[in-house]
Amino acid sequence: MNLIKLLKAVVPVLGALMLCACSETIDPGGNGDDPGKDKEKNYFRLMINLSTPVPDNHEVVFNADATGTNFIVQTDQSDWSISSDADWCKVDKTDETPSMAATAVILVGDYDVRDEDGYYHNLAARECNVRVKAGTIYDKTIRVVQQGRVYFNYTEDFSWNLGLFSYVLEMSAAGEEKDVYIVTNCYKWIPSTDASWLKVSRKDQVTLHLVSQPAAAGEGTRSARVTITDSNDESQSTTFTVMDRQGLLSGYDYDYEDTTPWDE
Repeated sequence: MNLIKLLKAVVPVLGALMLCACSETIDPGGNGDDPGKDKEKNYFRLMINLSTPVPDNHEVVFNADATGTNFIVQTDQSDWSISSDADWCKVDKTDETPSMAATAVILVGDYDVRDEDGYYHNLAARECNVRVKAGTIYDKTIRVVQQGRVYFNYTEDFSWNLGLFSYVLEMSAAGEEKDVYIVTNCYKWIPSTDASWLKVSRKDQVTLHLVSQPAAAGEGTRSARVTITDSNDESQSTTFTVMDRQGLLSGYDYDYEDTTPWDE
């Protein structure tokens, strides 16, 4: 009787052990022998880093100095390719090894062209497309842009070159909106200001839009610094000053170029 009770207790345990022994352990992140390998087949991923896939319409902007960039490739495809549609933009690829991920490489040459006197030409940005392809499972185009040596200037009417002067832009103390035109070979630029009463925004590639808020009673003359910066290189920038115009008549009101109020 005791033997029967013992068998009844042991048989369920043995059955559970046999079930575990016959089951395959599922490792969602690997294949058992090498947990780091993805079990997915026919895949290709182009990554900015190990965690960020290259988005659609991705753009890479280079300065005039020669430089390059690498993208990480995760794939089980051996026949993937990278190509460029411009001679000045060189591309290359490496294959994955046990110790290193594959890479898609983009390299550009110098874009600093000087004349016979040693001065840089103000070259406009040059552009091309780099295509990364893996059979029918992946096909993406990356836009590559390289700027010439960047310069900035600004003008109110496209004819008076204000950048040649220590320029102060006047805006009404009662509040005003005004456009200032940015003359530059910079591919993309970002405006900013150090004053809360003045809002600045980029309207398009050549137009800076300014909006000043009305001054409070007794606030006095306000001054703000506006900075235009190359979005790809913070060291490339220009600045000018914006000040309140207190409503006094000056030669500027009658199309003369002096801006000294006539009652001073």
